[in-house]
Amino acid sequence: MGNNKRLLDQLNHDATERARERQMSIRREVYLKAAEAISKAYTIIMGLPQADLQSSSWKKDVNSISESLMKVHVVGTDDTVNAVTRFSSAFSNALLELTESRLPLEQLKARIDSLSDLSLKSAQERDRYIALMGEYNLKGVTDQRLWETINNSYEFEAKRNKEYADEHMLVLQEHGVFLMGLMKDCYKKAIEIGYLLVPALCAIRNEIDMPIDADGYRSLMEETRAEMEISLNRFIDNIQSKLNV
Repeated sequence: MGNNKRLLDQLNHDATERARERQMSIRREVYLKAAEAISKAYTIIMGLPQADLQSSSWKKDVNSISESLMKVHVVGTDDTVNAVTRFSSAFSNALLELTESRLPLEQLKARIDSLSDLSLKSAQERDRYIALMGEYNLKGVTDQRLWETINNSYEFEAKRNKEYADEHMLVLQEHGVFLMGLMKDCYKKAIEIGYLLVPALCAIRNEIDMPIDADGYRSLMEETRAEMEISLNRFIDNIQSKLNV
C-alpha cells in the first residue's frame, strides 16, 4: 500500500514538473519573440525613411511586432505587461506619426520618377530631330519650310528637355532635404521609445530567469545612442555637402 502511494506521488510530481516545463517553454518562446519584436521595432523606426511601405515584407514585419507583443498579455506578470504595453504604445504612435510625416517624401519620389520618364522621352524626341537634321543635310535638300519645321521641333524638345532636367534637379534636392529632416525625426522618435525599451527588455529577461543590470544596460544604450547620433550627423553632413544645401 505504501509503495503504491509513493509511486502515485512520484507520478503526480512528474506530471506536475512536465506541465511546469511545458508552461515555461511556452512562456520562454513568447518572451524571446517579444524581445525580438522590440528590437525589430527600434530598427523599423530608424529605417522608415528608406523603407518601402507598400512591400509585403515591411507590412509583415510591422504586423509580427504587434502579434508578438500582444502574446505577452497572456503569459506575463503585471510588471512585464505594463512595461511591454508602454513600449508597444509608444512604437505604434511613433510609427503612425512618422508614416504621416513621410507622405510628402512619397510625393516627391513620384515626381522625380515622372520627371525622369518625361526627360527620357523628350531626349529621345530631341535626338530623333537631330537625326532628321543630319539626313536633311546629307540629302542636300533645300526645302526651307521642312528645315524650319525640323529645326523648330528640335529647339522645342531641347528646351523642354532642359526644363525637365532643371526641375528634376530641384525636386531631387528638395527630396534630399526632406529625407534628412525625416531621418532626424526618426532618430528622435527612436530615442524616445528607446527609453521604454530598457525596462521592457529587463522585465522580459526577469521572466525567463535571465536578469540583467538595468542601470548598466541603460548606460550601454546611452553610449550606443551617442555613437549613432555621431554617425547620423556625419552621414547628413556628407549628403548636405553633395546636395550643396
